[in-house]
Amino acid sequence: MNARNPRSDESCGLQPPRFGPAASHQRRRAIAMLLTGRDRPDDPSVADFLRQAKREGIALDRLWLAQAGDRPITAALLVPCAGRTGAAFLGPLGNDAAQAPAAEMLAAMVQSEDPKQLRIIQALLDPDRQQREAATFEAAGFQRLA
Repeated sequence: MNARNPRSDESCGLQPPRFGPAASHQRRRAIAMLLTGRDRPDDPSVADFLRQAKREGIALDRLWLAQAGDRPITAALLVPCAGRTGAAFLGPLGNDAAQAPAAEMLAAMVQSEDPKQLRIIQALLDPDRQQREAATFEAAGFQRLA
């Protein structure tokens, strides 16, 4: 027999995921999630990434963050490339439950782009995370090519 809990998800402490471009005060946190999948903005890899991005001219205005309440879920970055193409990067997903919000975030990130500026957006998958990542990118509307 099943009983319905009369309390809403919010009253149970569960908040629906929200996502969007990372505000400037969220960037270190988003980069940490992108690189490591952990909420550690003081990780040395974050400072290394910021230096490399500056050196390579990678703008961080296309850095997105997905959160449930104040808890980060994952992050993604879209980097424009030559020939109206772009490369999408997704941070490690901690579990299968992170796939749906990550896919929604990726789809929204792609939809926010002007198709006159970016015609093709592609992603290269980490072989160690390929199965979960591939399913997430496919749920976001990406097609597997190879």
